[in-house]
Amino acid sequence: MHAYADDLQVYGHANATLSAQLLTQVADCIARVEVWMARNRLRLNSSSAAVHADTMIKPYQVVRDLGVIVDGALSLTAHVTSVCFLHLH
Repeated sequence: MHAYADDLQVYGHANATLSAQLLTQVADCIARVEVWMARNRLRLNSSSAAVHADTMIKPYQVVRDLGVIVDGALSLTAHVTSVCFLHLH
């Protein structure tokens, strides 16, 4: 897990046989963060959360992390392509 300003990210890695366990651990972590926030008069924005109680975590092929685009292979190809496209247009 890491946080920056108002952005909180929880992530993990597991092989296919342990993916269900990882999903449970990530969902539990987010639930604990939500409880902590509520105790401190803060609220987790559930509309932007990728995981909620009783829902499955949706895997993404490409994600944006603090403006950097990263794919599932931890490649920056999509990011470099995006930056080059912006500079050409």
